[in-house]
Amino acid sequence: MYSHILIPLENSPADDTVLQHVGKLAQKSGARVSLMHVADGYVARNYDQLKLAPSQEMLEDLEYLKKRQSELQNLNIVTAAHLAWGEPADEIIRFAEEIQCDLIATEYRTPTPDPQTPNSEPRTVRPSGSRTSTSGCSQGSVINAG
Repeated sequence: MYSHILIPLENSPADDTVLQHVGKLAQKSGARVSLMHVADGYVARNYDQLKLAPSQEMLEDLEYLKKRQSELQNLNIVTAAHLAWGEPADEIIRFAEEIQCDLIATEYRTPTPDPQTPNSEPRTVRPSGSRTSTSGCSQGSVINAG
């Protein structure tokens, strides 16, 4: 089935849904999980170029990742956490290729009339050989996990 699942987190309530579904999948398949968050504030986007110190936002993002990592580890799921900075889509693709995952699980937001009430569902991406913007690993397609 799956051996390595990447979950890009947004540091939002929608992460709960993705982690719940993927946690069950990882337990059933024995897959290891890599959590990732891409900090994209001003400091994060210019961190390397301007040789800046980490921002408070970046430090809080790292703590959030460690907390979520611990939650999955408490379920006996082998879990790693990675904080990146820059353009989220580019960093997710780069990291997916680096770790050679075979599934990327993200949240999927469907439009709602009230922008204060997001309607989120987990979504998984099995990277395909077609090298689309959601790919980066090996083979597959986009499917709803819910």
